[in-house]
Amino acid sequence: MKEVEYQKLVRNYLSSIPLTSFTTKSGKSIQIISPGIINVNEGPDFLDFAIMLNGKVIVGDAEFHINALDWENHKHFQDKNYDNVILHLVLNDNSNLTHPDILILDKNDLANSKIDKKEDDKSSYEEIQHFALLRLLRKSTIAQKNINLHGLKKGILLTLKDFLLGYMSKKRRPIYSEKGIIEFLNKFEYSNAYVFIENIIDGVSLDIYNKLEDIVNHKINNEGKGLRVEILINCILPLSLCLSDTKNRVKLLEWYWASKSINTYGLLSRRFPDLSQDYVWQQQGMLEYLRDHGNKKNITAEEIQDYGINQILDFYSYGKIE
Repeated sequence: MKEVEYQKLVRNYLSSIPLTSFTTKSGKSIQIISPGIINVNEGPDFLDFAIMLNGKVIVGDAEFHINALDWENHKHFQDKNYDNVILHLVLNDNSNLTHPDILILDKNDLANSKIDKKEDDKSSYEEIQHFALLRLLRKSTIAQKNINLHGLKKGILLTLKDFLLGYMSKKRRPIYSEKGIIEFLNKFEYSNAYVFIENIIDGVSLDIYNKLEDIVNHKINNEGKGLRVEILINCILPLSLCLSDTKNRVKLLEWYWASKSINTYGLLSRRFPDLSQDYVWQQQGMLEYLRDHGNKKNITAEEIQDYGINQILDFYSYGKIE
């Protein structure tokens, strides 16, 4: 099998098991969030490859070789195009290389990973994963900016207010006017959701899955379950990621990638008829894809500068593993 065929198998395999833990050659325990996209130009094989290490989201490039020694044989260490490679994916580690860190993949795992031809297009699951991560980072950046500018409590409430104003403006029959949103925010301060954020701030060890399910199942004011889910994903989760310690942040990110969705978006069913909406991350990735009008942007390009992701979020970095 040619190396380019292995690349497709690698991406398909890793995208099918988001946040599975791996141990690198150097002994680092990492979780792969998204394998990014295959690079069809010169340079590393994978762009926008995202991992989690010690509660920190790291995005960069990744290179695949059947044999690790090909890193030297192909002179990648002399090519600036490979400066942002955060992981070297190999099937056989036949070298003494230590940089970039090596992850040895099982050939049998790749062989058992099937590629669905109908998903091999611009709206594939791999592409959606890319946008799901971007959406979460963008929402978290907005939340962190509000906290930085207005302080903790006002920043939390402003994040909710801005989201609700935008959400209601899109509804033909909004359940809240601006006055109603203020009433909601007053009730929010005494809700399970606010207590959850306070526990996150205090570093309390939490059963994240049960606590978030509890938030979804208990009314804050007079909103429906669907709106509470939207508030959870667009406000509470990003705020919590910004305010969390490492242990809880890992669990929050795991929830995002493993949590089942509770409803289906008609818009997404029409625009992505071949993709399922089984998981929260799938829906969020499709929504972000549509927000960008389907343009293939790199997380590491315009978005970081436009949103200030790299400057604002202390749990995010690009192109470097420490």
